[in-house]
Amino acid sequence: MYFLPRISFYASRANQEKEEIPGGGYQIGHKPRLNFEWAMPKVWTSGGVKKANESDAINSIKNNLSQIYGGDLNISSLDFKINISTDSSNLNSGPSQASVNINYNGGYRAHVAGSEDDTLNVDEDPGKPGFLSFDIIGRSDLTAPLPEAEDALPHKDILPGTVYYMNIKPEFKDSNGNTKSVISVGKPSDFNGSRLAGDIHTHILL
Repeated sequence: MYFLPRISFYASRANQEKEEIPGGGYQIGHKPRLNFEWAMPKVWTSGGVKKANESDAINSIKNNLSQIYGGDLNISSLDFKINISTDSSNLNSGPSQASVNINYNGGYRAHVAGSEDDTLNVDEDPGKPGFLSFDIIGRSDLTAPLPEAEDALPHKDILPGTVYYMNIKPEFKDSNGNTKSVISVGKPSDFNGSRLAGDIHTHILL
């Protein structure tokens, strides 16, 4: 009935400032930082092409699904999840690094799974119309404290010198924040060539 075309998703190393070491010299890389950037998918409604998170698009999808399945289907937002793992084979099932959740409530905010109290505003127009973007920042090793960064989301599992595999998953949720099973994610071949949503992968070396 609807499909969300492939979501353009980019993960890149963000610039880091070198820091002076007491006694002489400089260090860099002890605060690994990544930038995430992705395009908001669009859908066709009776009013034309709309961003999938707009109320007109969500209401159109909700009303059409309700006509088919019956009842009043509760869908209120389109959220996202970024999976991160050092092992590509478990990216969608028990990834080795905590995922990053991006939830909508008047605007998008990101938090690391398990650290819901520490959130960051997502930039919904980072110089590219229709894109969203934010940074995460890691630490030098597993025993080091997380660096403070007002403009980046701290993530304890991000370390330097590591290859990470990532993908982004769209999720429709109800007004209580529960994920609704109204969207399927996967390769076109999984659905006889029809793409229902983007399952976008990338990998990056820190």
